[in-house]
Order: sequence, then C-alpha cells, then structure tokens
Amino acid sequence: MHKYSSLALTIVMLQSCSYLPELPDLPEMPDIIPDISLPETYREDIKQGSILTEKKVSQLAIGMSEKEVKDLIGSPAIIDPFHANQWDYINFSIYHKKENINYRLRLVFDQGVLKEIDKSKLGVLPAETIITEDTINDSKQEEENPWYKFW
Repeated sequence: MHKYSSLALTIVMLQSCSYLPELPDLPEMPDIIPDISLPETYREDIKQGSILTEKKVSQLAIGMSEKEVKDLIGSPAIIDPFHANQWDYINFSIYHKKENINYRLRLVFDQGVLKEIDKSKLGVLPAETIITEDTINDSKQEEENPWYKFW
C-alpha cells in the first residue's frame, strides 16, 4: 500500500510542474529607450590547438623526418593511438570581435619519414603569427608568477 501512495504522490507532484502560466510579451529595449546602447557582456577569446602560419606550412616537404617537422611547426595537437604514424595539427579558436579560426593539417609518416601532407581542411592561415601586447604581457606575467611558487 505504501508503494502505491508514493507513486500517486509522485504523479501528482510531476503534474503540478507541467503547468506554467504564459508570460506577457515585453517590448523591445530600443522602443523603451531610443538611441541608447546597452553594455555588452565581456567574452574572452578562446584559443585552442596548434598555431600554424602559411609560411611554416609551405616549408613542409615530403621526406622530412619527424624531428625536422617538430622543429618547424611544433608538436602535433593529436597523435592518434590507432594511427600512430598520423599527426594532426588542429586549431579551433573563437574570437569575440574577429573571424573564428578552424583548421586541420594531417601529416602521415612511414618509418619516421613524412610521406603525406593533407592540406584539404587547412583553410586560410595567417601569413605570420600575430603577437599582440596582450600576448607579451601574459608571457611576462607567467614568468614572474609561476603557478607552482605558492610559498
């Protein structure tokens, strides 16, 4: 009997949550306060993945060793355990006031030698890496205050 009363109480409580009154339509803000712009929320730029430039990618050549590739464009973002000879350089960056950057460069090695360069999903890369004042300030701050020095 206790099971059925708990079940009935649960059903009644769930039914009471299903009714929501309709909210009235509110006027748009420009209709209320004309010629005034409201402040926007701050959105941080999200930079994820390998940063490549057109200049460095154009220097890649079939026959280069893994070490030469790492020296040229850095370590890959992904080394797939199921495809140990394939390196993927992926970037997915979201910028608040600029165009987003999405690309993928796939390199295939055979016995430590570059055999294939897949630029089909590369898209448009910047000619040079853009170093801003924020980037310089961030790196200086990291040097001055490393996270592991907490005492």
